[in-house]
Amino acid sequence: MSFDQQESAQQEASESMQRRGRLLCSSKHARNGTSSGSMDPQNDLQSEEGGDSFLKFIFTSKGPPQIILWSLFYAIAIGSTITVVPSVITDRYARINYQFDGHTCSSYGADEKPDECSAASNDAMNASAVNSFVENMLTFATSPLMGSISDERGRRKLLLISSFLSILGPVMLVALQRDDSMNPAWYYASTSIKGFVSFMNIALSSMADVLPRKWRAPGFGLLTAGVFFGIA
Repeated sequence: MSFDQQESAQQEASESMQRRGRLLCSSKHARNGTSSGSMDPQNDLQSEEGGDSFLKFIFTSKGPPQIILWSLFYAIAIGSTITVVPSVITDRYARINYQFDGHTCSSYGADEKPDECSAASNDAMNASAVNSFVENMLTFATSPLMGSISDERGRRKLLLISSFLSILGPVMLVALQRDDSMNPAWYYASTSIKGFVSFMNIALSSMADVLPRKWRAPGFGLLTAGVFFGIA
């Protein structure tokens, strides 16, 4: 290598080090909030990541508020039926499996509950356990596939499908109270199939799409808190 080539290479290396130093300096200023509003790309990236207020970013941006409200209403709907299910299912099992013909099982106290109602309560708990097992296994088996589909086709369609599948359970619960001959297995089957598309998994993926990296952890926490608040 000639002397001129060596000098040119050293000059290029020096210019590269200077550019890197300017970028690091600009990034430091952006993190400390001392940027003067220049057009530096590091400052643009910092502004895109939502500033310094998590709640301000959440409630002024498009996407996170809608997902959180959707999840809250979904949880409220689920929580509204949870307290009704045990009494309805127990009474139905008592009448179908044990030919009970008295008042509703929920009208009896713990000490005066008929044997038929006690046995039906055990049947209801066993059915609920099987239902939870099937639903969770479906979620475990289909989550990778649903994740790939949502990456290619978008999250909104899967959120709608999941919400529709979740509606089937309450609809069957109403039908169970209207039809005295209906078997509770229809209710458990309708609640199990929502495991094909897990609402919570898709909602968390949607939040990850619309939140900057530094707000994802508190965003996930807020979404989860909204779901449990709705159920409660």
